[in-house]
Amino acid sequence: NLFTESASATFSNFEVVIGKIIASGAQAIYLGTKPEPDTKSIHFKYETYDALIRDYADSLAIGKSSPPLVMIDVYPAFVNLGNPMSLYDEDGLHLSSQAYEYWNTWTTTALRDPLGGCVRWLSNACDLSEGPITTNTTTTVVSTTAGTSTTSGSTTTSGTSTTSGSTTAYDTSTTSGSTT
Repeated sequence: NLFTESASATFSNFEVVIGKIIASGAQAIYLGTKPEPDTKSIHFKYETYDALIRDYADSLAIGKSSPPLVMIDVYPAFVNLGNPMSLYDEDGLHLSSQAYEYWNTWTTTALRDPLGGCVRWLSNACDLSEGPITTNTTTTVVSTTAGTSTTSGSTTTSGTSTTSGSTTAYDTSTTSGSTT
């Protein structure tokens, strides 16, 4: 809880949860924090927390055929959109249906990643990926700021992912994509 704890303490709790998910053989997808208008006083904690998770996801992916933790980087994606009030309900905290449409699109894209190697997604495009990929995994979707939800299922993909630092965008309506 970033309202009452430090980013480091909250991250320690996150590591425990993700460790259990990964130990079960599942892959976790984390939807990052969001820059809600009514929580400006703790945005620095959100940014610190997400930076810790970015580094953690990157480190977990090293040498793996499929990243155990995939991050959908919501905070900078919302900032890139201008973080308009239309992304939030009237309370300035909870997401609007428009924002949930973004979340759903971004999550669907991550789940349908045809190469299975994207570690971090930003604005519906792969922001960081690792190595040659062949996967057959169960995926758990985790969102810290909106509670926890779980999606289980099996996905099998194969191919070669792009190298670190390049961007790959995928069409969410199919399992094939284009590299840009």
